[in-house]
Amino acid sequence: MNKRQVSQRQEERVAEILGGRRVPNSGATPLRKGDVRDRGRILCECKTTERPQKSQKIDKAWLDKVEGESLSMGIDWACLAIDFGDVRKQYFVVPESMMRYLLSCVEATEGNED
Repeated sequence: MNKRQVSQRQEERVAEILGGRRVPNSGATPLRKGDVRDRGRILCECKTTERPQKSQKIDKAWLDKVEGESLSMGIDWACLAIDFGDVRKQYFVVPESMMRYLLSCVEATEGNED
């Protein structure tokens, strides 16, 4: 598979995880940015490698880009999805505010399990 096919495969997997859809042309249009959107709550930038790797660089510019794009589109949350050449296992990088929200959801769920 070439780089574009590998990236598309990752975007499809991330869209499945988020319950969203791939953005056509991976955000190349002026109005629709990011690689994957769920139903208006999360915009996700996806990064993968063509071959399995033991490490993956995270560039702050990627995070700044997706955060800025989400704000300009009126989307509350932005994240970065990365994998190490295996689309079956995705990792998500989220801002502190989103992590705090996720923790509050976990705590609320744990409190309801009695």
